[in-house]
Amino acid sequence: MKDPTLVTSRWRALDVLHRRMATEIDRHMRTELEISMREYHALMAIVEHADSSKRQVCTLAGNIGLSASATSRLLIRLYNCGLITVAISGDDRRTTSA
Repeated sequence: MKDPTLVTSRWRALDVLHRRMATEIDRHMRTELEISMREYHALMAIVEHADSSKRQVCTLAGNIGLSASATSRLLIRLYNCGLITVAISGDDRRTTSA
């Protein structure tokens, strides 16, 4: 059986490396593309579900790992940047799709 301390320290090292890489990628994307990784993931989720009803805020939130309110704020930023359009549902005016 492996030493639990060794396994834990390796996982910790991998986690630190992952966070550093994610931070560098996010920094590069903000500089070069002027969008964050979160915004990129939201855009990709929208593209993946472009022809379906899964573009509602609550569904997108689950796909990108944010709350519905955080996703709404993210979508507003993307809309204000001209990266997405939004539509109010004809069936339920409380529902918005990206």
